[in-house]
Amino acid sequence: MRQWILVILFAVALFPMAATAQQNIKLGTIDLNRIFESYYKKQDAEKRIKEQTETYNNERKIYLDGVKKIMDEMNKLRAEAGNQSYSKDVQDEKKKAFMLKGAEYEQRMRDLQEFDGSRRRQIADAMQRMRDNLLEEIMKVVNDKAKAEGYTMIFDRSGKTANGAPAVPYAVDAIDMSEGVIKALNATASSKPEKAEKEKK
Repeated sequence: MRQWILVILFAVALFPMAATAQQNIKLGTIDLNRIFESYYKKQDAEKRIKEQTETYNNERKIYLDGVKKIMDEMNKLRAEAGNQSYSKDVQDEKKKAFMLKGAEYEQRMRDLQEFDGSRRRQIADAMQRMRDNLLEEIMKVVNDKAKAEGYTMIFDRSGKTANGAPAVPYAVDAIDMSEGVIKALNATASSKPEKAEKEKK
């Protein structure tokens, strides 16, 4: 009995401390997807990725045009090698030329595959670096703002759990700081034209 009394007294003693800690807790939320999509640097980065992709597609077209040209030459040589109006020596030369052209075709296809793999990895790496850099900048603003405004913890309301459910099932809009983060991130966007004009002068 005495042991239970001591436990109850200990719990009562801790209750004011727990209540004080709860009063000091300030929770907030952000919509990281919305912030990411609204950050002006995301559009700039996507434009650069698009330009890289267009360059890749143009270069790939040159490869494909070269492959098509070789295939056309192979088809012509195949037809000439089977043309009975040519002498046997000429037909043999056409067959030999067809074989050499076939080897050239195989090499060009290997080059194309290597080019595809290399450039696609470059673009994928560039996209990942872009995303990582932007997220790092976003999280710095979130952390700085949270510290300045006395938040204890910030939850991402756009996140999902392992089974696809919302990571934050409910939160009032009043504690969402997404708009403030977006404004802080995009505050430097308006100065870009002025900076560019100064650099021109």
